[in-house]
Amino acid sequence: GDLAAASGGAFYLLDLVPEPAQDDPQIALFRQGKDALKQHLIAEAKAKGEKVTPVQIDKQIMTVERNEAALRAIESVEAAGGMAYYRSVNLLDGPALAAVVEEIRERHGRIDVLVHAGGIEISRSLADKDFNQFSLVFDIKADGFFSLLSAAKGMPIGATVAFSSVAGRFGNNGQTDYSAAND
Repeated sequence: GDLAAASGGAFYLLDLVPEPAQDDPQIALFRQGKDALKQHLIAEAKAKGEKVTPVQIDKQIMTVERNEAALRAIESVEAAGGMAYYRSVNLLDGPALAAVVEEIRERHGRIDVLVHAGGIEISRSLADKDFNQFSLVFDIKADGFFSLLSAAKGMPIGATVAFSSVAGRFGNNGQTDYSAAND
């Protein structure tokens, strides 16, 4: 929001989740409180004759929470006077990422600020962590950033900001991959 207010510029918001609808009723319920959404999801499942489990409901709430965060990012940029371009893209999909960067190249010719905050965390001791999980955690942060920079090759970039974590500096139990990626 602050960056949008200061610049009024164009913001390409890249996230894995599909672009949420401005009038999504589940997001509206979530914004009233998690309990409102939870009761709605339980009632909806019961009306369909489905067995309701707390794990399923919590998973659905987490999905709505991610969608709400994406919508909030769009709304924050627009409320501050910026133009939000939301693109659903996997940072590990090099060609898809390159297509978004090419859109930026064609439309604007430059990137004033490249902010990379992508990443996930799967806490589990290294001995218990599947290699694919380790790779996923590490690659989203490290390879995702590399792919962004590679796709933008030859395009002027004013500044680059990459988010880390205290785990990247000091490490954290069960987060070897997360710590290494943030470092």
